[in-house]
Amino acid sequence: MKTAEQNLISIDDLDVVKASEIPFTFDLLGADDKPTGVKFSVYGDQSERVQKFIRDNLNKRRTRAAMAAKKGKDLPVDMIEDDEEFLIKSCVVRLASWEGMKEECTPENAERLFRKYPSARRQVLDQSAEAGNFMPSSRKS
Repeated sequence: MKTAEQNLISIDDLDVVKASEIPFTFDLLGADDKPTGVKFSVYGDQSERVQKFIRDNLNKRRTRAAMAAKKGKDLPVDMIEDDEEFLIKSCVVRLASWEGMKEECTPENAERLFRKYPSARRQVLDQSAEAGNFMPSSRKS
């Protein structure tokens, strides 16, 4: 018989940052929403590596804005291409590995894939954002 103490959880049990460092593996879907035979392993949004990437990029944008304001200049508008570049690099940072591709999983090859197959970006971002994929008590794979 479990005591009330045994039913309690610890703050450490809720450490999604640590859990997000353990890659989650899923099937990459094709345009027909069927598995392609490729498996991606991704880090979670809350992982240190993903958070560092996001912070670094936001800090650069804020620094540019502050420098422009200090000089009395307007900050140039971010172009759509800048946003797309951020999105692609954001996916590269989240991708830990892949299986089922002829090419080796390198940052360069991942960037190439995310440029050629935009649906892969959405899948990586969606799976990385799902905290339940990373928490031990609810991990799907």
